[in-house]
Amino acid sequence: MTVSYPTSIWDGDSANRNSDDAPRKAPNWRDWDRLIEELAAIQTKMGLGAPSGDVVSAAGISAVQDYSGVQKVVITLNEVAVTIAEGSTKEYGSLKLFDFDVGSILMVGSTVNLAVTTATMSETADGDFSLGSTVATDADLSGTQVDMHDKTTIAQLSSGDGVIDGSNGAGTAIVEAGGSAADLYLNIIFDQGGGTGVATLTGTITLFFVNLGDF
Repeated sequence: MTVSYPTSIWDGDSANRNSDDAPRKAPNWRDWDRLIEELAAIQTKMGLGAPSGDVVSAAGISAVQDYSGVQKVVITLNEVAVTIAEGSTKEYGSLKLFDFDVGSILMVGSTVNLAVTTATMSETADGDFSLGSTVATDADLSGTQVDMHDKTTIAQLSSGDGVIDGSNGAGTAIVEAGGSAADLYLNIIFDQGGGTGVATLTGTITLFFVNLGDF
């Protein structure tokens, strides 16, 4: 028999059993062989069988390889409200989305795909958004406000509705050492005159990142 993964999900069949007819049959060596083959197929697909290097063979030097690699998180928003405040130069708001584990975070990339509806705001407002480790303020988005996804244009709304979307390969290390951890915020600004109120968001935000560890 050939392995199922990754073309399909293994249903428990082996040379010893048909899972449809004898799902509770006691396992024998044929079942264990098939289980090992399926696990090996998964590990090979994940790259676990290909180490990234070899530790130097010398006294006092050792290493542990961890193949967890790039982490993917998909955050789903379902009619989540963000309050848009009035400033002297911008209307702005932020939504906290994620708490990272302690460590320096290397953002590989992110994709934002959100529909937005607004209330008590200009029906044709436009502005910018970003993902960052700090919240938006009454100013242009910059610095740690954009360290996880660069500032990206929000196209002019139509009758108060629009989209907040874009992909970004930031590749920026966010150093959060000394026992602290980074936060993730969605930051939104609208040009002056866009009005204040509530922006309601529905859709997904996909993150790809590596935790580089603490120091």
